[in-house]
Amino acid sequence: QIHCFPNPFNSELKIESSEPILNYKMVDLLGKLVQEGSFENKRLNIKTDNLIQGIYFLSIETTNGFVTKKIVKE
Repeated sequence: QIHCFPNPFNSELKIESSEPILNYKMVDLLGKLVQEGSFENKRLNIKTDNLIQGIYFLSIETTNGFVTKKIVKE
């Protein structure tokens, strides 16, 4: 189970997972990669100051597979 909060977010997005997060990719509505990272933690704080207001899709890979979440930057 994966939680992304707050949603909508401003300058930081937090992710919590019951399994270790291996990596993440964030794309905009056009499918352009805007941010990515690799980790092995169950909690992440992603800085999002560089992103413009809008809708994004966050793809998260854990040890059990992939999950995609719709997130909104205010």
